[in-house]
Order: sequence, then C-alpha cells, then structure tokens
Amino acid sequence: MYGRIFWLGVGDSIPTRKVDYCNLTSDGIIGYADGNEIPYKTDRMRLFSVQTYNEMISNGIRIKNTKHPNFSREDAFPSWGDMGEHITIDGMDFKKVRVGQVFALGKAAIKITGPSCVSETVYDIFGKELRRFLYEKRGNSGFCAEVIGEGKLTMSDAIELIELVQPV
Repeated sequence: MYGRIFWLGVGDSIPTRKVDYCNLTSDGIIGYADGNEIPYKTDRMRLFSVQTYNEMISNGIRIKNTKHPNFSREDAFPSWGDMGEHITIDGMDFKKVRVGQVFALGKAAIKITGPSCVSETVYDIFGKELRRFLYEKRGNSGFCAEVIGEGKLTMSDAIELIELVQPV
C-alpha cells in the first residue's frame, strides 16, 4: 500500500469544498456532501499530502492575508483544501512519485501527469514563506493527475501503485 485517502474536496475555490465521497469520471469529479451532488468539471485533479501540511505547520507557515473572503482565520495554520487540492493523501512519499505512474485510488485509477502548481492566490494568502518552503524544502507542491479508470473514492481508501515509472 502506498498510502490512504485522507481528505476529499471539489471546486476551483480555495479552499476546495470538503465532500464525504466522490466519483472520479473522465469529465471530472462528482462530489457528495450532506446528501447533495456537487459536480466539478476538470481535466486534472490536484493531489497534496498530509505530510506536507504537517511540515508546513512545523515550519511556521501561517495565513498572512485575511482579506480573501475564504480566509478570515488570522495567523492560522493551513488546513485541508487550503492548497486547492482535490485529494489529500496520507502516508505516500511524494518525493518518490514520478510522472507517468499509475495508481489505484479506491475503485478508480489515475495517472500522474505532472507537478501541481499552487495558485498565486494561495501564495498571496500564506506569504512568500510558502513559496520558499514548497520549492526549496519540499521540491514540489504536489501533483496533477488524470482519471484513467472511473470509480468511487471515499476517505481512508487505500492507494496502490499499478504501474511504476523508473526515474530517468
């Protein structure tokens, strides 16, 4: 096992909206929260790790700009969905993930397509320390992936490597 799904979110807003479970489809993510269906069209999903959040907190990354309507938590630590991710993963070493690798997540399958880029809005909210941390200390800010096998995801679903891509 490569890890577990810790948190699920949908949308383009920051933070992404937490959902109880979702279906990954070729058209995007269909999330379900409070009994309501929340469709979100996207050609890429963003993945982030619990470990990166924990490192951000231990390195003192905090909200700096509370003028954003979704971030009134002054001087608060980052929380799930704040980086704009759709899937937060626990237990996966993102430093070993390679473009082209294929993973099974719950009943779905995804292919890693490249590094994820945190938006300028996120950098504005958390300050220049976040940019420095993600690229100098971590080496990336997560990954983007495409759906190659449709299926349902729930929190705590296992993540398995299906296809290994050797480092160049």
